[in-house]
Amino acid sequence: MLEIGADPVTFRPVESFAFSQCVCVLFERVPVLTDVERALERWTVAGKSKASEGDDGWAVSGTGLIVALPDGSFALADLVGRAWPDDAAVASAPGLGAAFRAGMFGPGTTAGALKRATEQSWAWPEGTAAARSHGGFVRLRMGYGRPAGAPADYHGGTDPIYELALLTEISRSLVLHAAKVMRARRIGVGSSGGRRAGLSGRRRGRQRYGDPEQRRRGHVTGAQRNARERR
Repeated sequence: MLEIGADPVTFRPVESFAFSQCVCVLFERVPVLTDVERALERWTVAGKSKASEGDDGWAVSGTGLIVALPDGSFALADLVGRAWPDDAAVASAPGLGAAFRAGMFGPGTTAGALKRATEQSWAWPEGTAAARSHGGFVRLRMGYGRPAGAPADYHGGTDPIYELALLTEISRSLVLHAAKVMRARRIGVGSSGGRRAGLSGRRRGRQRYGDPEQRRRGHVTGAQRNARERR
């Protein structure tokens, strides 16, 4: 029995969870959990996950959300406030290496996956540079409960195309929300700091270019002066 909010949810006996697919959305800096909640508001958020303990606990799970999916599976969306571990030397450390082998970054994923992906960014030439400048990511993992006695290579899923399409749709929600937040910040709405920044920008514009009414009067005065000089 697992208590999620006020509603008790019953799971069949399981020894652990198995992740069948993983999609990561890279950011310049990892978003806050409330932004992720807003981004996933059209999905069924069934609970929250806690960050795993230990120096390498982030590789297993960060703070995040548990999304209940229509087929009975779940998606864990957790926050990782550091760059993707793409360096093979770093990934060979005992804790991080164990996380890779356990499929915490996706079944079969190894260090160097990001480099290989950037080499194939044909539709988005700027993607390589954008990926190199990231400082955190949201990790989306689709998983199933592993029944007691299931083999070690059990992953639960039987339709990888469906699973990847579903995770891609969830990641699209994150990207669209991030774009919305960035647009709001650029125009100075959404927070008192943003509004102040927008007001400061207008003031700077007046200081640099002058008040529009004053510019208009100055233009008329200049035109009249030029006409007098021609006469």
